[in-house]
Amino acid sequence: MAQLIDIKKDFDLGNNFLLETATKLAGLLNDEYRVIIKYDSQDYNFPSDNKKNILFSTSRETHDFPRYCENENVYMIFHNYSVLDNWGYPLKNNKVVPLPLGPFINNLQEKVEEIKPFYQREYDFCFVGQMPHTGTRDKFKRCLDRLLEETGDKFKSYVKYTENFGTGLDHEEYIELLNNSKICLCPQGAFSEENFRFFESVSLGAIPMIERLPKFWYYEKAPICFARWEFLDKYLSKSLNFLNSQEANIVFDQVALYNNTVLNPDWLAEYFKHKIETKN
Repeated sequence: MAQLIDIKKDFDLGNNFLLETATKLAGLLNDEYRVIIKYDSQDYNFPSDNKKNILFSTSRETHDFPRYCENENVYMIFHNYSVLDNWGYPLKNNKVVPLPLGPFINNLQEKVEEIKPFYQREYDFCFVGQMPHTGTRDKFKRCLDRLLEETGDKFKSYVKYTENFGTGLDHEEYIELLNNSKICLCPQGAFSEENFRFFESVSLGAIPMIERLPKFWYYEKAPICFARWEFLDKYLSKSLNFLNSQEANIVFDQVALYNNTVLNPDWLAEYFKHKIETKN
């Protein structure tokens, strides 16, 4: 078993998903490895030994190269918000593997009695979130406000704007909202097109509606509704019509598959173990 080092020791407060994945990976590797989970901005002094250091480098939404990427003591880095080229593809680096954010709220599925069937969900769509100072959601808010003003009661929705991250609803209310919504609107975050809301929605069976996503491996088979925010009425109508049809079973199969793979720490640890063992 590999040594596991958790630098800040606060992942139990949120995004325990990544700590659990790192822990399971350490259990799969032999003692020639060391698994270190840290925020990308944190310093770390590597011990003077021959262990192969595996970093889980989290946070830092700006899609920069991770710290210690060029450090000879680092064997591989699993990295949130990996570096992108101008077309949204990850820049190739044999040390760096894109790491999904996962849900920020811990043990989402354990906090509900059951995942509601799609047809029993009350809300057509929902959104709870802040408008970042970076202005990345200004267009989204204008388009959503216009939709709510112009469409009246066409859609059953729950929308709440908040001042800060995680301040809109308490965790229980937020979880119940996702479990009671057919679609969750997922605009980009403060700097990145990625956000925790995407993974939290899929965990509870609400289909994420997005405008763009980076072309990372973990989005390739994700259940997604695409939209352009300026035509939100049109895209919501088309998506809901499809999701309420028999043909939508393929999407619900994707939800189940995603929860059993990308959002499953056991599967993810095995995937990363394979990446380590096949590194060039």
